Amino acid sequence: MAKVYLSVSSNYQAESHIRRALALLRDLFGSLQLSNVYRNAPLNHQGAHYLNLVLSFSADWSVERLKSELVMIEDKLDRTRGTDSAQVVSIDLDVLRYEGNASAGQVKLITCPTILCRSFILSPLSEIAGREVDVSSGLSYAALWKKFDKAVHPLEQVTINW
Repeated sequence: MAKVYLSVSSNYQAESHIRRALALLRDLFGSLQLSNVYRNAPLNHQGAHYLNLVLSFSADWSVERLKSELVMIEDKLDRTRGTDSAQVVSIDLDVLRYEGNASAGQVKLITCPTILCRSFILSPLSEIAGREVDVSSGLSYAALWKKFDKAVHPLEQVTINW
């Protein structure tokens, strides 16, 4: 089984789209571990604020199959792709960390390079994977979040009952 961490983001009917994405992911993978939810301004300062969270689950899938299924979920939730789609994002599901899956002949660690420079990824990831070590820095996600300059891209924790 692989241990998977995903980021989940939306800035268009965000609660509804995230709720639907979580339901589809639960149908596929069962129990999900969820971080808190955070609201933040878009990086380019265009468009509505985002809701973001990180979740984890175990899966007996290859990373390729997982990514393909995530694209299908995004498509079901009317995700628009392309250069004109950056301001309205119904749902964005990205693999942040994928570790293991010996049964699929795939024992590897894959991490997303944006983890270290995005507050809306690092903060929720540090909540549910704080002891995991980032391969590029050698530091835990909790330690990385502790030293992160939070003023660069502020977050607001919001309460949503999924």
